[in-house]
Amino acid sequence: MVAKQPLEPGDNSRNVVPDRSEIKVPTNKGHLLLALMGDEQAAQLYRKAVDLAHRLHGDHSLAAFTPQIRLADALHSADSDDAAVGVLAQARDTLDFNHDDDAYRRAQLADQFGQYYATRDLPKALDYARTSVELYDRAHATFDLGFALSRKARAEHQSGLDN
Repeated sequence: MVAKQPLEPGDNSRNVVPDRSEIKVPTNKGHLLLALMGDEQAAQLYRKAVDLAHRLHGDHSLAAFTPQIRLADALHSADSDDAAVGVLAQARDTLDFNHDDDAYRRAQLADQFGQYYATRDLPKALDYARTSVELYDRAHATFDLGFALSRKARAEHQSGLDN
């Protein structure tokens, strides 16, 4: 932690501000919690990471994007899809606000939207799956591309396009 002067006279609530590198700590721990402890606990930790990034860097900070994506994934897994789509909309707004066209981040977003629509709107899910595959390929993200290809294949199969 890095000690800072209060931002406003008399405001002692923010006199110690975490170092920027500490934003990744809850996200990484949350990733482990997701695998080991359960989706709801991981979601709580990801919410804290998003809140911390917003508090430190503003509401549309790119520092919040990765925790938002991981939060949405945890919410999908916890069957809180309505909350997940809200988080995804915030993540999309973050990228749009920053005019961020990074292929990897856009692929992550498309992948999560594809997961959301997989049980609601198959044509939309398939469009998002195809977009995520294209963007992961452009970003040379082979590990993530593998998962995106499997989700695309599932959507194509459900659509009857796997002939």
